[in-house]
Amino acid sequence: MADMDNNLKKVYDATLAMISRLHFKQISISQEEMYFLLSLLDKIMQGKMEEEFINCLLQWQTGNWNNDINEIIKASLLPLDLDDPAAIKNTCTLIADLLNYQNDGEND
Repeated sequence: MADMDNNLKKVYDATLAMISRLHFKQISISQEEMYFLLSLLDKIMQGKMEEEFINCLLQWQTGNWNNDINEIIKASLLPLDLDDPAAIKNTCTLIADLLNYQNDGEND
């Protein structure tokens, strides 16, 4: 178990350092994006993030979505209160609906 904790700590530290570097070098993330990513990382590491929401984010990140959908999702995530289960569920539903909308449009 100690090895697992040590590995999780290493992953956490490396991810934290990467997010911070990206923000402070002003490469690609804003302060709001950095705050969201750090908050999400903390919740995941604490085991307090719903698996459904994580899967929703993974589906979005692994897909090839149009810019409008990406911008809507990003705008929905940045102000999200990760301590509010209802807001998380609503945001996950919104993301799933947007991704399904694009998929349905491609199948027409």
